[in-house]
Amino acid sequence: MERSLLILTATVAPNTIQKVYLANPDERLAQYVTNIRKTIKKTASLNLDILIAENSVYVGRIADGLGRDIVNTNKIKFISCKMGKSFSKKGISSNEHENLRKVSHEFDFENYSMIWKLTGRLSIDNISQIITQSTGDFRANSYFLDQHTFDARFFGLRRDLFLQFAACVPRYSENLSSCLDCNHPNSFPDIEHFLANFAYRIELQGYSYRSLPFIPIFRGSSGSTGKKYYILRNLVITYLLNKVRSKIVRGLLGVSP
Repeated sequence: MERSLLILTATVAPNTIQKVYLANPDERLAQYVTNIRKTIKKTASLNLDILIAENSVYVGRIADGLGRDIVNTNKIKFISCKMGKSFSKKGISSNEHENLRKVSHEFDFENYSMIWKLTGRLSIDNISQIITQSTGDFRANSYFLDQHTFDARFFGLRRDLFLQFAACVPRYSENLSSCLDCNHPNSFPDIEHFLANFAYRIELQGYSYRSLPFIPIFRGSSGSTGKKYYILRNLVITYLLNKVRSKIVRGLLGVSP
């Protein structure tokens, strides 16, 4: 079985130009601790280590909240990725990408073949199934409604591709007209759009992209909008879709649902 690293990104004290629904550090910290504990429990049987990457100097508070019984294991690692003021002013996607870029520079990935990223304030009920049954060099779910975007909450990349992804420094802006400025060809409204572009580029290099074998069953809520993910309606719909997901993917002849 391939050895994986799961990076849990965290921002306990958000400091961006974008307004977020939940800004209180204590409330955010409590949610991180709760869902990180769930993630650790649900991945305990996997050949996987967890790296908690926090970018507002609260990584010690997360470790304290988790407790010594969890922190003092070889499978759980921590890294502080404090953002500079210039990045805090660029918004959520810039902060997220810079967090991963710093991790790629400061952490040794040599012992891992797959790198997974999950937003730390969320946990996934079926994460073990997804990781063990997924395939491809880039593993994520994509959307085709208004625009082609990828789900940036949870995705996996082969080690060399993760380092390639993290090294990219796209120009993120919520102002779409600014993003599409021909003078800045590497510009995107958010990380979800950049991931779609990244998937296209790596496929041209001969790498494979595959949808996740199941739709993740998320627990928690969005820090930026306050939307709760784990509600009965969403759970029932996701459960039913996962029952027929493999047939849908085969029926689409490789086009991701």
